[in-house]
Amino acid sequence: IQTMFLGGGTPSLFSAKSLNRLLSHIIDHFNVAYDAEITMEANPGSLSQAYLHALQQTPINRLSIGVQSFQQPFLSRLGRIHNPNDAKSAIEHAMDAGFARINLDLMYGLPQQNLQQALDDLQQACEYPIEHLSWYQLTIEPNTYFYHHKPPQPKHDALFEMQEAGQAYLRQQGFHGYEISAYQKNQQPCRHNLNYWQFGDYVGIGA
Repeated sequence: IQTMFLGGGTPSLFSAKSLNRLLSHIIDHFNVAYDAEITMEANPGSLSQAYLHALQQTPINRLSIGVQSFQQPFLSRLGRIHNPNDAKSAIEHAMDAGFARINLDLMYGLPQQNLQQALDDLQQACEYPIEHLSWYQLTIEPNTYFYHHKPPQPKHDALFEMQEAGQAYLRQQGFHGYEISAYQKNQQPCRHNLNYWQFGDYVGIGA
């Protein structure tokens, strides 16, 4: 096993003790690479300083924090439980706890968002010494709340402008896109993502 990935949803609702028990059991019973990439997705609203320090004692060595936006109006429209300060605190506490590999999830094409607001989220993210960003367009999936209550999204031309301007800004910051919505620098792509994109084998386990 080269990689493990806990998510989506909010696996950070599990206690650090429970996560440690789960991952230690896997490591004890399967052939896990010594340098395996073990990622956990996390909602900023569930990441306290104490929790992150406890998490650092588990085999998890990479965090993917679901920021989505650093701007309260967009978080409210998306129905997120955290606010911008929660997101910033989660990032800072994760770094203080010793996590060297942190991904930030951000979205663009949000309801009533303009170009400068989309770029503002990227600029705030790049203020942190991170080496990976997931920056993806909001898409409306069937059988979701937004599918039945469609929000006022930017027009296609505006979305394309956001994408081009955002990608240009990320290149200026040293980030390189290696799949549709993932950007890395210093040779730090998500190995788990790459396995999916290269049609590698994986085992999915869940409820």
